[in-house]
Parts: sequence; C-alpha cells; structure tokens
Amino acid sequence: MSLYGLYDYTFRLIIIGDSAVGKTAFTQRIANKMYTNVYDTTIGVDYGTAIINVKDAIIKCQLWDTAGQETFAPLVASYYKDIAGVMLFFDVGRRSSFHRVKFWLNELKTHRNSEIIIPKILIGNKIDICNRKVSTKEARNFANNHGLLYEEISVKNNINVINSLSGLCNKIYETKDTNPGVRQLSPDLKQQESTELDKSRYNYECCIIT
Repeated sequence: MSLYGLYDYTFRLIIIGDSAVGKTAFTQRIANKMYTNVYDTTIGVDYGTAIINVKDAIIKCQLWDTAGQETFAPLVASYYKDIAGVMLFFDVGRRSSFHRVKFWLNELKTHRNSEIIIPKILIGNKIDICNRKVSTKEARNFANNHGLLYEEISVKNNINVINSLSGLCNKIYETKDTNPGVRQLSPDLKQQESTELDKSRYNYECCIIT
C-alpha cells in the first residue's frame, strides 16, 4: 500500500498522569517534532495527531493530552469514553507521581463505563535525570501486576518516545475488531481524501512515523 495521503484506521488515545510528568512535552514531540523546556500547565484537555505504521496498516493517532491537576479530573473523565488505548505517565525522579498512578487507574476504571479491556501502557519519563527515585524493576513489576505495558523514555533527549507509541499501537491493532476506540476509514472516504490530497499536492509522508 502506498504511504501517500491515506490512513486505514484511527486510534483514539488518552494521555493521563500527574502534572509536570511530561505528557504535553510528549504530545508536542510526537505531533510537532519539537521540544521545549518551558512548562505550561495544561488547562483541561489538549489535542495532537500523528501518523504511524503498524504492521500492514497506516494509523492516525488522536492524542488527547489531559490536565494532571485533580481539580480537572471531572472534565478529564468525559474523555475516557470510546478510547482505543491509554498512555499513563509518571516521572521516574518523583515518587509521588508514581504513587498517583493508582489514582489515575481508578479514575479510568470508574468513568470509562465499559467492560471491554483496552491496551494500556505505563510510561516512566525523564530517564535522563541523574537521581531517579523509582527503579525500572519496581515500575515494571507494578506494570506487570496491573496488566500494563511498560516503557521508559526521555522526551527531552528523544529516547524511546516513538517506541512507546508504536508499542501501544501494535497492541491496539491486535484488538482492533472489538476495540471501541478504533475507527476504520471506509473505501469511499479514502477515495475522497485521496482525490482532495492529490489536488492540494500535500506531502503526507512527512508526518509518518516508522
């Protein structure tokens, strides 16, 4: 299949975790291929997209970057519906953010209102720091005990960032036929989008993550 201009599926992904763990920086790194040291608190929910190859398909990832403050939890809860997968962040240099992973898992369980199990990945960010407080072994054991994938990354140094997204998407692809957050692009719509893209001469390949 040509990579030009089309995608086969849309995966709706939610990014959750405490404030200042790197959720927005991750979204910007993936969606905009940029990183900034300036920290701006997310107010409510932000949005980004990325195109990724998974097996024999091209996937459009919708990234819903949520606020980490508990005051926004009721607003964030409305975005748990019909998601394909979850990216749950903590900061390896801040134990409090790791301890709060249980809170976010409980929020997800409480507000998702679905018995269908969807893929989830626990992500330990900021492995570039010198004095980490949560070991790989401890985090991986937690992930295994709660049925989560696990990846350690550095958004700042662009280490394993793409791996974390592709790992989750590969798992989602295995569940695509029953996953409520997966949408398949119909042949008619693909043809329509192809025609429009040809007219605009938009080079979509620049956005594809391999």
